[in-house]
Amino acid sequence: MNRPTNDDLEKIEKDAIALYEISCGVAPDKFDIIINCESTKEIWDVLKNLYHGSEQAQDKKLTIALNEFTNFKALPGESIDDSFNRFNLIITKLSNPGTVCSNHETNL
Repeated sequence: MNRPTNDDLEKIEKDAIALYEISCGVAPDKFDIIINCESTKEIWDVLKNLYHGSEQAQDKKLTIALNEFTNFKALPGESIDDSFNRFNLIITKLSNPGTVCSNHETNL
C-alpha cells in the first residue's frame, strides 16, 4: 500500500478544515442536507444548487425578469410610487450577483 505524500496529507488537512468551517456556517435546518457529503466540493455544489438553483433555473429566472423589464408598463390606476417599486423589484432581479447581461440589455 502506498503511503500518502506530504502533498496528499496537506490536501486532506485543508479539506477537513474546510468541511468543518462550512459545517459550522450552515443553518441547522440545512445541515441534514450536507451531513452525508464526502468532500468540500460536494458540499459546495449541494449548497450552491440549494441557494442559487441550477443553471437552468437561473436562466429561467433571468428570462422572466428580462420579459418583465421589456414589457413593463404602469398599470391603470397605479400610483407612481407603486410603479416605481414594481420597476425596482425587476431591476433587483436583473442585478443579482451572477446575472450577466449583454451591453444591449444593460443599455435598454
